[in-house]
Amino acid sequence: MMTIKDMTILQKRLLWLRALSLLQIATICGTAFAASAMADITNYETEGNLKPTHRIGCATLAEIGNEITPADLALGFETCMQKQDYVPAVTLLAVMRLRAHFDTKRVTDKTAHGAGQVLTLNALSQLSERKKKFLSLTFERSLARGAETHTAICDHARSNGPPSYIPHYMIQHGLAAFKDKPGPALVDPFDANRAWQNSLTQYFKCS
Repeated sequence: MMTIKDMTILQKRLLWLRALSLLQIATICGTAFAASAMADITNYETEGNLKPTHRIGCATLAEIGNEITPADLALGFETCMQKQDYVPAVTLLAVMRLRAHFDTKRVTDKTAHGAGQVLTLNALSQLSERKKKFLSLTFERSLARGAETHTAICDHARSNGPPSYIPHYMIQHGLAAFKDKPGPALVDPFDANRAWQNSLTQYFKCS
């Protein structure tokens, strides 16, 4: 039977988990969950699902154009982590998450909207526990609201405007991709500038 003390500890842990960022939760829980889940699931993929279209390496923020997709950024993140360049890695991961959030606003198939989370889990699953620890610390320090890296990403996103690529990596991730006649893949009409501004202020907390 759970005691009052046990309940208090559990409540504190739940509050602690709620306070964690998506990246930290994925780091702590995601890899083990994904590994155990995938062991019992037959994986069916469509062409283009989560696939990168550019090899950007461990790119700087200035080198990330509007044509760069979240799948490209995930690949760049892996390159940064191989070099143990943590701040550039966090930057690419953050831009990846921001663009994936924007893409959920324009891709009609809601079953495809988890593509960004899957890219995140796949990237983190390759890391050692030591690298995950350093990455989490860098994430907290670099992406706190008002931090230099956070501000730089906001400035870059505002000056460049919304992404210009067609989000095939996400479209092909959803169940609609398996249909013979899936219907329109993208919302039309779509106010890209308004949706981008919403992602910046509501999701990424740009001031």
